[in-house]
Amino acid sequence: MSPLDFLNLATSLSQNGSEPYQRSAVSRAYYGAFHAAKLLIESCGGFRFSSSGDCHKKLSMCMDESGDADLKAASLKLETLRTIRNDADYDLGTAKFSKPMLVQLQLSYAKDIEKTVKAAEARKKTFCPKVTKYARETLKLR
Repeated sequence: MSPLDFLNLATSLSQNGSEPYQRSAVSRAYYGAFHAAKLLIESCGGFRFSSSGDCHKKLSMCMDESGDADLKAASLKLETLRTIRNDADYDLGTAKFSKPMLVQLQLSYAKDIEKTVKAAEARKKTFCPKVTKYARETLKLR
């Protein structure tokens, strides 16, 4: 299983206009982007994120502290996508998921994050030392 599997599923789900599919598309899009970023940041070595809820915020913090402008921008998109994903999963009273444009925007964010992460692979030597130091010393990740 790869992050792209989630992104492909999100795209598929978004083709059905009913609300449960739209909400599920947003959720899968977020997790595709999240796992792509998580794999990149953990590949810096020396630490792993836990599976607790705080790993989402810690991942964004590591991306922010990387010193890489593209990863920092991707972190902002990931946080935005997470907020919308939380609405999709937890706020059943909101009607915003009846708007296909909102869902398409979230899919676009997720795909942008995945592309940014993929491109960042070539720059790992420039940001990994900063990420590893921050993760180990500040976040106390092992």
